[in-house]
Amino acid sequence: MKLSNARPGDLLTISYFPPGTVFLRAQRLGLDLGSLARCAFVLPGGPVVLQLQRQMIAIGRRLAKQIIVEVNL
Repeated sequence: MKLSNARPGDLLTISYFPPGTVFLRAQRLGLDLGSLARCAFVLPGGPVVLQLQRQMIAIGRRLAKQIIVEVNL
């Protein structure tokens, strides 16, 4: 599913992002393929906020729509 569809509390594994600009932007934020993150909250029409280890990362909606994640149960 797309990261933009994540719900607060979901434990996520980053499984894909397109090469090029999206890949570089995601890596600058600390995201890599296989990274585990928890969706902290989603602002309506705004960013998706992830907790990645001890830091909170706000990912813009446009970028979040291009990142594919898997929900871990």
